[in-house]
Amino acid sequence: MKKKKRGEDRRKNHLSHWTITATSSVAIKLLAEHALVMQELVVINEALRISGGVGILKRTKQDIQVNGYTIPKDWSVFLFSSAVFMNPDIYKNHLAFNPWRWKLFYFIF
Repeated sequence: MKKKKRGEDRRKNHLSHWTITATSSVAIKLLAEHALVMQELVVINEALRISGGVGILKRTKQDIQVNGYTIPKDWSVFLFSSAVFMNPDIYKNHLAFNPWRWKLFYFIF
C-alpha cells in the first residue's frame, strides 16, 4: 500500500468542495437566465420547502401587532421558515414530498 503524503487527503477534499461549489453556482446562474427551464425543475422548490432553510432575521421598522402582541420598533425578529413551509394551513399534505404542487404556482405567474 502506497504511503500518503501529509495533507494529501485534505487537498483532494478541498478540490471536491470547489468543484461542487463551482458547478452549483453555474447551475443556479443558468437556471436564473432560463426561466422556462426553472418552471420544469419544481423538485428544487419542493426540496427547499421541505428542508426548511435557515430562516430570516429582520429588524422591525415600526411597532407591529401580531396576534395581540406588540413587537416594538427596532427589535430583531426571526422567522423560522419551517413554520411557514411545513404549515398544513398553507400546504396541503405538508409532510409529503410533492414537487407537482409548484406546477400550479408557475401556471398562475
